[in-house]
Order: sequence, then C-alpha cells, then structure tokens
Amino acid sequence: MWPFGKDDVPSKLGDRVWMTKQKKYDSLVEDALKFLEEGKIVLISWYFTDTGTYINSCLKERHVDFTALDDVRPEIENKINIVQADSFRTHYFRDRLSLGTHEVVILFAEHYPLFKTENDLLQSLDSLGKHVSYFFYMSFDEPILTRFGAARVVELMKNLGVTEDEMISSTLITSAIVNVQKKVESKVKFEISGFSLEDWFDKNLRTTDLS
Repeated sequence: MWPFGKDDVPSKLGDRVWMTKQKKYDSLVEDALKFLEEGKIVLISWYFTDTGTYINSCLKERHVDFTALDDVRPEIENKINIVQADSFRTHYFRDRLSLGTHEVVILFAEHYPLFKTENDLLQSLDSLGKHVSYFFYMSFDEPILTRFGAARVVELMKNLGVTEDEMISSTLITSAIVNVQKKVESKVKFEISGFSLEDWFDKNLRTTDLS
C-alpha cells in the first residue's frame, strides 16, 4: 500500500506530479517561463548530475534563455537560473535570496530520497523569508515512487479518468512522499552517492518494490 501520513510536511512545499517524466519536464519549463513573466525570480534546481544535464538540454532545445549558476558564478539574473540544490546552502545564495525585494520561486526537478537531507535544505530556505517559495516536480514513473507501488496509484487514476496531460497536486501526495523518504532513510545505513536518482537507488536500495 502506498504510504500516506501528515507528519513533518514543510508548510510551503508543493508537489506537482505527472504520469510521465516527459510531461513533468514540459510542465517545469512552462511554469518557469510563466513565473518569470509574472516578475518573479525563477530558479530551477536538482540534486543529481544527470538531472541537471537533462534540464540544460531541455532549455536549449526549447531555445529558452537561461543562466547556469553556482556559488562562484555572477549574480542571479532576470531570466531562468539553473543551479544544483547544494548551492542553496552557501553564503552566496543565502545573501542574495534573503534580501526580500522580489518574490523568489524555486522549482525542484526531483526530490532527494532521504528525508533529513532534503528537510534540512528546506528549513534553510524557509528561514530566508516568506518571499521564497518552492515546488517539486515529479512523475509516477520515477524510482522514488515506482518502488513504493505507484503503479497501482496510476492504474487507479486512469480508472478515474485522469489523463497524462493532467497534473496531480495534493497534500496527501506530499505526505506520502515524505513517508517514502523516511522509509528509504530507515533502510539506508551508509549512503553512496549517485549520478542520477536511478543510480542512487541501484547503489543504496536494490529492492525493487518497498510497498
């Protein structure tokens, strides 16, 4: 059974879940452009190297103007900025995101598999002020969900008439993802880094279904 619960869900966290990764990335780029048009500072972020590479190629294919940042790059620009999630822990980003003069939206292209790692980062972002908000983009064909019986959830949604073009956003899904992260965390004693989410699971949790 897919795990649901309500504990430890960050107040500003919003999950946007799609049936497939292709639809997820299409939505991610479209939303980033929409937020930019609304005058917000927009950052797209990721945890794993392969995800960052894919985001870079997605933006280039769509001829979207963007800037790749890290803790030694120039200032955040009035365009889509892309950055690896760990950079938010540096003084460089904390100084620039805590000013509060503009609304900042961070679009994460994935969740980190371990609850504490991600929660520490989100608490750090929350401390910057109410002008900083964030969303997570996921799909039901990603390992963090497929290994917890998401296929059954997808089948249920299809039976209810939900199509691939529709996005699911619910506090129940957010709570379920938090519980998935905690369940993974309880099984991983010594973490091994990976280049992608799939690689991380292959190295750290070989069980194919943890439902």
